[in-house]
Amino acid sequence: MTQPEGPWRDAPPPPKKGAGGGLLMWLAFLAAMGLGFLVLTRLFPGRGPGSDWPEGLRLFGVLAVVSSGLVFMRRIDVGQTARHLAGWAAIFAVAVAGYAYRGDVRAGLLQVRLALIPAYGVTDSPRSMIVGRGEGDAFYVFGKVDGAPVKFLIDTGASEIVLSPADARAAGLSPENLDFSTPSETANGVGYSARAMARSLRVGPIRMTDVPVSINQNPMSVSLLGMPFLKRLDSFEVRGDRLYLRGRG
Repeated sequence: MTQPEGPWRDAPPPPKKGAGGGLLMWLAFLAAMGLGFLVLTRLFPGRGPGSDWPEGLRLFGVLAVVSSGLVFMRRIDVGQTARHLAGWAAIFAVAVAGYAYRGDVRAGLLQVRLALIPAYGVTDSPRSMIVGRGEGDAFYVFGKVDGAPVKFLIDTGASEIVLSPADARAAGLSPENLDFSTPSETANGVGYSARAMARSLRVGPIRMTDVPVSINQNPMSVSLLGMPFLKRLDSFEVRGDRLYLRGRG
């Protein structure tokens, strides 16, 4: 069948362009990223990506694989492609900077959490933590007694670790089965408590076993973490609005 003459004749398909333009743009992009990598290494010696070459090369390899689609592009919209490349370059720069300063970023985020939720504390080392000052100018901390979560008021004036009836029940120390015959001084006068032994007490990275506790007979708004806990630490210290707890090795 012959093609019709005149304006109704189908236009011939445009010639296909090779992938040479895409390959050149991809190589130029990788060269620019490599140069930026070296610049960061020189600007931040010992802190930049060059301080950990295997990780830096891994990030560079991921970027190369992700951007390799440029090689197979038949037609290149220079403006749109440049915008895409700029976006990938920004992502790469943020990833490198985040990795290089991961310690500082983590420390900053933990300080924000400490300011917003002081009782959660911040792990300072494998056996120490920092607690922020909370409501009523006091120090509260979340811990676990026999695996059950407990919110404690850290009280240096308390001669015992005192659990509220609700916290004791959650930890499996049922108040109904205890003998409340031990008198104890409280803010509201003389009260009665029962003795018990907790298998474990954990506050952040600090863990103790076979911990004697007292269970108050009357309801309490919060359990008390007194001197029996603090004496088993290597040290504890208040600096401004921070309480530093260090467990024994």
